Amino acid sequence: MSIFDTCVYHRPGIELLLKVIPVDNILFASEMIGAVRGIDPETGHHYDDTRRYIDSIDWLNEADRGKIFEGNARKVYARLRTIMIKAAKARRKSRVALVGAGKIGDAIAHLLRQSGDYDVLVLDQSEARLRMFATLGISTLPLDATQPESLPAALKGCDAVINAAPFYITSAVALAAQREGIHYLDLSEDLESARTVKRIAADAKSAFMPQCGLAPGFVSIVAQHLASGFDSLRDVHMRVGALPIYPSNSLQYNLTWSTDGLINEYCNRCEAIIDGERVETQPLEEVDRFSLDGIDYEAFNTSGGLGTLCETLQGKVQNLNYKTVRYPGHRDIVKTLIRDLRLGSRRALLKDVLETALPITYQDVVLVFVTVSGMKLGLLTQETYAKKIYGQTVDGKRLSAIQLTTASGLCVILDLLMEGALPQRGLVKQEEIDLNVFLANRFWLNTTSEAMNVLDTLKEIGVDIARHEGRGLEPRSPIDGQPTVGLRTTTLDEGSAVLERAYAAFHRWRTVPAPMRGELVRRFGNELRTRKAQLARLVTLEAGKITAGSAGRSAGDDRHLRFRRGAFAPTARPDDRLRAARASHARNVAPHGRMRDHHRVQLSGGGLGLECGARSRLRQCGGLETVREDAVDRIGGAGDLRAGCVGL
Repeated sequence: MSIFDTCVYHRPGIELLLKVIPVDNILFASEMIGAVRGIDPETGHHYDDTRRYIDSIDWLNEADRGKIFEGNARKVYARLRTIMIKAAKARRKSRVALVGAGKIGDAIAHLLRQSGDYDVLVLDQSEARLRMFATLGISTLPLDATQPESLPAALKGCDAVINAAPFYITSAVALAAQREGIHYLDLSEDLESARTVKRIAADAKSAFMPQCGLAPGFVSIVAQHLASGFDSLRDVHMRVGALPIYPSNSLQYNLTWSTDGLINEYCNRCEAIIDGERVETQPLEEVDRFSLDGIDYEAFNTSGGLGTLCETLQGKVQNLNYKTVRYPGHRDIVKTLIRDLRLGSRRALLKDVLETALPITYQDVVLVFVTVSGMKLGLLTQETYAKKIYGQTVDGKRLSAIQLTTASGLCVILDLLMEGALPQRGLVKQEEIDLNVFLANRFWLNTTSEAMNVLDTLKEIGVDIARHEGRGLEPRSPIDGQPTVGLRTTTLDEGSAVLERAYAAFHRWRTVPAPMRGELVRRFGNELRTRKAQLARLVTLEAGKITAGSAGRSAGDDRHLRFRRGAFAPTARPDDRLRAARASHARNVAPHGRMRDHHRVQLSGGGLGLECGARSRLRQCGGLETVREDAVDRIGGAGDLRAGCVGL
């Protein structure tokens, strides 16, 4: 993306800049006043006083001025906010009451504690949970959910209250916030609860922001951002799912957040806009199927994910819907439980069944997939936002992907609210937040920590992190300049051992007949293909490439492997290659004993590199080593073929 600044020293130049370059690509910039000597005789102002030009352009709205003066700088210089906070050491900590210490409340407390800018008070009815927070130095207070009348006294002296409790005490917490005149935020996807908060917010002297988090919340901000770039809208489709990385049951699902919230999504009616009309639809219906990164998914109607978007986009879009993403087959089993077995009307029993049968997991992935289509510059156009987010460790605690994204989304909004960047009274909708400001916030940057993405990806491949992790080397990602994963330096003895293994491997490899080498390369390529998505992700993190480019790089290595295999034995089947190995061996070895150059394949003894014809190379911090080891383990049968792998 190209960025332009406003160091243009006359108004016609500024106006031309704003007409030609999109506002999102312009940063305010000027020399120090008077640095460029000279005063405009027509105005009496210094030529380099460029702000007055921007202020005087009447066709530029306030939102766009805000982007030029501040928003775009925060987006481009993502670490600017952290620097500003450190410079403001005298800033008073904001006191925040957190009602509910469940899975998401736990994550919120750790995120706010880690930031150092919030004094958190946790209220919950579980004494065991409160003791856990107390050991971390977080203030706690027992709260009986059946007696919410004690809430107002608990909220005295707080700047904001976060409701991370079940939906059925939403009205009590919101009313207490209104009486105390403090900001209110919640995570509820329950439509009736959101409507109750909206009514309470009408007379409030503070800001009320229901439905924060991931969905509703972040996904609404993304959808509104994409939609704002169209001249007219046709379809807005929002798909979000929190899925186990390693599904191991018939539902292909694990519990990762509130079971009450999950049941609400599956049982309550859904909002949508169909052919321009705002309607309610049945949950678990209208199943879509799609693939992303080679993995099949299904998506179906669930309740609450749209937030207030139906209200915001009514009359502007033909079709708007939200669906939850799961692995194929999940919806049919859930529908059997809820509809056929009537557990939808016995929710307490359904909750007990789910919590008894489905373990929780911290090894999950959040998938966000938003597609918007409509007219842009006279053409029917489609734009898509797709992202996968993985769990990580925050403040010494392992958080699942759904915990991290939901809690981080709310904490971003709290940050913006405390900064005064959002309206300070009444109902504030999620889609009123600028996506670029949201993404640049420190809490959301937690969800894209390159270090944790590297570690999680290596673990997915099966790498033993302990063999490589340590101090000495600190690679930094070109994406954000942050450290990725610390690597220990190799000792002289370890380096010598690697070289010895590589030397022995080469001499063993050179005696293996060419068809066997080709078969090994084929099988090694198969192992790479099974891990294509993970290897591509590592290329992205290491080299800063976009995901599509990284996938192309991995595919290119795979194609090159197949090409080299063809050079060994282009027509023979695997078994034929093995039988013909000895007969063809002499033809593929030069008189002086070395392999011919076009057959040369080298596998490093350390397992960190692969070279085919000295042209293609793949380095993935130990990931390739594990792929190689798995390939060797899976190669059975002919002893000569396996012998060719020994020491590689």
